Amino acid sequence: ILDLRQALDLPAIAYQAFLGPNCWLGGGSVMRWLCGEQTEGSSTKGDFDFYFPSLEALNTTAQAMVEQGFRLRGYGNPPRNIREFLTRPVREERDSGIWDDAGNLAPITPALIERLGLGTLELLSPEGKQVQLVALAFDATPLDTIKHFDFSICQLALDDRYLSFGHSTFSDLIGKRFRVECLRWPLNTCRRM
Repeated sequence: ILDLRQALDLPAIAYQAFLGPNCWLGGGSVMRWLCGEQTEGSSTKGDFDFYFPSLEALNTTAQAMVEQGFRLRGYGNPPRNIREFLTRPVREERDSGIWDDAGNLAPITPALIERLGLGTLELLSPEGKQVQLVALAFDATPLDTIKHFDFSICQLALDDRYLSFGHSTFSDLIGKRFRVECLRWPLNTCRRM
């Protein structure tokens, strides 16, 4: 990452303090950062998607974020149709189990994920940026994670040391091509396209 930042004259990536072997940033926020459009204080639209190798890593990161002033908004479910995806509801039910009795973040458990159909834990940064902690699947490495990303130009993940990318990511970014690499969530892909 240090070599890349120096070569491209890039600022630090937003929320880099949370990145490491147990937490990585992936997708569009990394693409916007590489293109010089995304920094922690910028007004660029888009959210920040964090991925993890385990549920324990998600819980540790979520708690660290809350302790640093991030606010728990609620949770998201994978959409069942395009209409649902377009409205992207953030569920805020206080009795859902993601809040404890005192209104603080409760530990996320496999049973809670299954009961809620939990796809993402939704937070707001102290600057008001949308942050999603992805609970749909846990992959061992950032490279494993990006294999499931739909668009080649978004097959990017960043931990505290390395940038992982897909086989067509840079050639498509430079060539201004748009390629679907993985159609795991067709409704999401169609909407984003």
